Formats: sequence, structure tokens, C-alpha cells
Amino acid sequence: MIRHAHLLFILAVTLASIMSKNLEAESFLGNGKANELFQAHCASCHGQQLEGGMAGSLLDDIWTTASTDEALSHAIKFGLDGTNMPSWKSVLSDDDIRTLVLLIREKAHLAKQANATAVDVESTFTSRHHSFDIETMVDAQGIIWAIDFLPDESLIYSQRNGSLWLYNKNGHVKIEGTPQVWHHDQGGLLDVAVHPEFTKNGWVYLSYAVKTGKNAEGKDTGTTAVVRGQITDNRWQQQEVIYLPEPSKHVNRGWHFGSRFAFKGPYLYFSIGDEGYKDTAQSLSHHSGKIHRIYDDGRIPEDNPFVGVPDAEPSVWTYGNRNPQGMTVNPFTNQLWSAEHGPRGGDELNLVLKANNYGWPVATFGMNYDGTSMKVPTHVDGVTAPVHQWTPSIAVSDITFYSGDKFPQWKGNLFAGSLAFQQLHRLEIKNDQVVNDEILLSGMGRIRDVTTGPDGYLYIAINDKVTSHYRVVALKPIANQ
Repeated sequence: MIRHAHLLFILAVTLASIMSKNLEAESFLGNGKANELFQAHCASCHGQQLEGGMAGSLLDDIWTTASTDEALSHAIKFGLDGTNMPSWKSVLSDDDIRTLVLLIREKAHLAKQANATAVDVESTFTSRHHSFDIETMVDAQGIIWAIDFLPDESLIYSQRNGSLWLYNKNGHVKIEGTPQVWHHDQGGLLDVAVHPEFTKNGWVYLSYAVKTGKNAEGKDTGTTAVVRGQITDNRWQQQEVIYLPEPSKHVNRGWHFGSRFAFKGPYLYFSIGDEGYKDTAQSLSHHSGKIHRIYDDGRIPEDNPFVGVPDAEPSVWTYGNRNPQGMTVNPFTNQLWSAEHGPRGGDELNLVLKANNYGWPVATFGMNYDGTSMKVPTHVDGVTAPVHQWTPSIAVSDITFYSGDKFPQWKGNLFAGSLAFQQLHRLEIKNDQVVNDEILLSGMGRIRDVTTGPDGYLYIAINDKVTSHYRVVALKPIANQ
């Protein structure tokens, strides 16, 4: 197909984390429609693994034409004059071409990852503006899902298996009496957030998967619950249920629970994924595939956009959200932002605006996990387009705006974690548009959470099943750089 320079990359063993059963990071490069299309029409020239042959490698990011998705699609459809690259418009549909572009992007990303040097956590790192070291603060046993800080700078973190921990200079303490969670597939104990006025009220908020029944096929089902409680003598006490969907809507079979918190004034925003039923994201009568807004005590604000709309869930703030697992308020603009998982491609960074429809599943940049096209456009009228999208999917996790003083050139930048590609991204945003996306870390493990600590350092939660390392680390600037 597309002819470009002969720089051969041989695709190495796919990263173990990419091959896990977690649908947020799963890759289907060895089978499915995308690979069938490539093997049938492209492999004879470009190699079975895209490494090159009679035509150039598709893995080296060296292109005869522009390197954008649009240019790549155009070259496949219409061919390239003066080369052996033919036009495929009479053979491949637009959906087929889009699927091939996604496959090429995925395999190129994986080739870069497979050829990357393993990263030592004690290494020195250099970025565009700052050099930094990484210091391990917490070593845990099991997946760390979320981190936050108490006013006394104690670190509180949740583990998906249901454990809640406090860590400070006196060591580790497990909080007893936390709610029983449904630790199944993607479910478990999810987000933890400390109320902004904790010194006055002592509230800590948890979201978690809860099993509540069985469906018609006899399979376990449940939903996402939100509670708050207080920690006294290292015990979870005074629990209050803040949000729980009505029992008839407890249909989650084990995935896309969400869930992230963000406080803004008196309000608590939280996300719930589509729970594996994508069409519910467009239905205002269902809680899934939404970002919700309630008062911090669970009451429904009267100015929520769908209050009074027949059959609508009154807590809904936005809809058409596939599985948002990142959410934060920009402390400099007071804007609410979210990050959500696309399917196979099309992870999104969104500016969260009242009543907006973010498109899932009527518009997406991704494709089905089996490599087939979703047969929907990337944009339709009435849908809010993402500010930024990642294709292939990086499996974007939590996000935060850096607000500390230890990295002055990063102040106001957005940081985003990546599960599938094990990356930490630094995004510069101007006029609500991403103008730069720099990868600071890669290959250290699945980055699940990121936040600015009260000491001004940047903290991230990293999980690496391959090495059984589950850590919270701090990025610290190198002095006198």
C-alpha cells in the first residue's frame, strides 16, 4: 500500500499489560476484521507484521505523504501518484479504510513500546521543561485504584480488592469497616476523595462496585454506588449512601463502572460508565454512560439540566459518555474536565459542559474490539466533539491540572495517566485546545491515578502485574537544573 522509507521495525512480543483481559486495555491485533483486511490487501507489500517488504514499513513513522490520519486514509483510498501504491476505493469501503488506519496506528504504537528500553524507577528523567527523579512512597500488594491527601498530608488510597489505606510518616494503616465491594472483572473499590472542607466535616467519599442480584440468565449483576463516611480510630464510620441507582437498573455485569469524583463548590460530580450497554449512554432515563451532579450530601440540585424532564434521571449533568475514569476541576479556570475510554481507539479528553451530549455510541473515533467498524461517524450534529482524542487508545485513566510550585513551567498543565501504553502525558492547553502532548514516562506500569500533592510534588499510582509492583511514586524536580 503506502510506500515510504525502508526502516525496518520487527514487532516484538506484545506487552503483557496490553494482552490482559481488562477490556480497557485489550488489544485484538492478532485476529479480527482489521487484521483480516490487512492480510488480504496490504501484507504482500508491507509485510505480515507491517514491518515492510516490497513497500516500506508502516511502523517507523516515516511517510512519503503527510502523517495525519486524513492523509493516510486518502492515500489508501486514492493511491499515490508516482509510486506502486494503488487506489483501493473500488475494493475497500470508507469504514474498511478507517479500520486499517486504526490498525496501523495501534501496531506502530506497540512497536515503539516493544523496542523501548525498560525504565528504572530510580532513573533521572528529562522533559521539555523540567528534569526530575522518581521516589517510591508506597509499595502495596494489589492494584491501587485512587489516591488523595488529607489536610495533614497523609496519603489515602484505595485498592480494587476493597482495601482502604492511610499512609504517613508513621507508616501504613488499613482502614477497617469499609463497605463490601464486588471485586469482579473491572469492579471493586474505585475512587476515594477527601472533601475540600475535611477539617470541618471529616467526610471521605468512596465509589465502588456492588453486587445486588442476578439477570434473567442467572448472571451476577450490580451497579456503581457512592457513599461517604468518616475515619475515626482507623475505622470507617458514619457511612451515608450518597447515590445508588434504583434496583431495576442494577444491570452491570462486571465492566465500565466508571468512576471518578470532582468537587466544585457545594457540588459533587461523579461518572458512571455505560456498564457494557452502550445504548443506555444516550438514554436520559438510565444512569449509565453519564456524568452526574449532586450536592455533596446527595441532594439533587434544582438547576440540574434534566430535573422535571419525564423519566429522566435528575442527577444527570452530561450524557453520551462511554466510561469516564478521569475527572478534575481546573483550579485556575474553575472548568470541569473529564477523560474517558473509547472502544478500540477514540479515548477522549472533554470539557464538561451542562446538558451536553458527548456522542457515545452515535459518534466515535474508535472501532469495535473485534476490528470491525462501528459504522458511525466521528462527529454528528448535536454532539460535543472531544477537545483531544487518542487513537489508538492509550486507555486514559485519571487526570489532574498541576497546581504546585515545585515545577513552575508545568503549572496549569494537564497530566493524564495511561493504562494500556503505561504512559504519563503532559498536555498544554490554550484557549481550551491542546497545543502540546508530551509523554513524560513510559513502560513503568499501568498509571491509574495522578494528582498534585500538598507538598507540590506530582504523585502517580502505578500498577505492574508482570513484576507484581503496585506503587505510589512522587515526581521530584532535580535541584539546580
